[in-house]
Amino acid sequence: SPDITGRARQRYTEITREKFEALKEENMHLNNTNQSLTLKLNTVKQAMKELQLKLKGMEKEKRKLKEAEKASSQEVAAPELLYLRKQAQEP
Repeated sequence: SPDITGRARQRYTEITREKFEALKEENMHLNNTNQSLTLKLNTVKQAMKELQLKLKGMEKEKRKLKEAEKASSQEVAAPELLYLRKQAQEP
């Protein structure tokens, strides 16, 4: 009968509308979550860049200290070598 078909169609339309509204709400929630996660990701990326720069600086400083230590030990060794050579040459 046409009455049952009309009610069924109306109920189908209501269900479809409810599902559409639920999906719209879920989509909005997912968009907000995505936005929040994107901000966090960008914050982490920036922190990583800063830490990488800091690490490079520390590695450079470490190399300088090693070179200075090496130069210092050579400076200390040079007078000792001269002294030993001089002693070896003495009769």
